[in-house]
Amino acid sequence: TLVLNLVCRDPLLREETLKDLFVVFDHVQSYKIPEEVNEILYCQVARTPPPPQGKYGSITVKTLK
Repeated sequence: TLVLNLVCRDPLLREETLKDLFVVFDHVQSYKIPEEVNEILYCQVARTPPPPQGKYGSITVKTLK
């Protein structure tokens, strides 16, 4: 498990970062912080193979209130 505080203003760099994370981790969950650039990423390796979720795995985006 990895918890990462990502601060990225460039959407293309953010996408590249997510692609890199999916090389190692099966699941990435993002919590965006309102009115901030920061987002918290929770990255995990699955113990059993997950069902296909797209090209890079599954990502869930949630906003903290």
